[in-house]
Amino acid sequence: MLTSFFVISCSSSLPHKIDRLADRAEAKGANYSMDQWEQSNEKFEEFVEEYVENYGSYSPAERKEINRAIARYSAAAVKSGVHGVASEVESFLDDVPDVIDEVIDGAKTFLQELGL
Repeated sequence: MLTSFFVISCSSSLPHKIDRLADRAEAKGANYSMDQWEQSNEKFEEFVEEYVENYGSYSPAERKEINRAIARYSAAAVKSGVHGVASEVESFLDDVPDVIDEVIDGAKTFLQELGL
């Protein structure tokens, strides 16, 4: 029972955590030092690993929110000239092939909201 609560608790907080990370990268990423990007990317990798490990525990709405945050973070990192984020996302897609369409849809929604 306690294990179920822990998984539910962790899975419900990930959308919020990764969304906040994406918010910070979008707002401040252009001014990050390489050390700051490295720290941010480490958190991003942790969050992506947590997502992969607990994928089945997320609701469709949570997965959509997480996928959108992954796309937002990746776009902010690429815009700031950070290398390695694309390979992390590619590795993520290899680990969870079923979510490719969801991540693509999340990225399309994000780009549409930007008017692109």
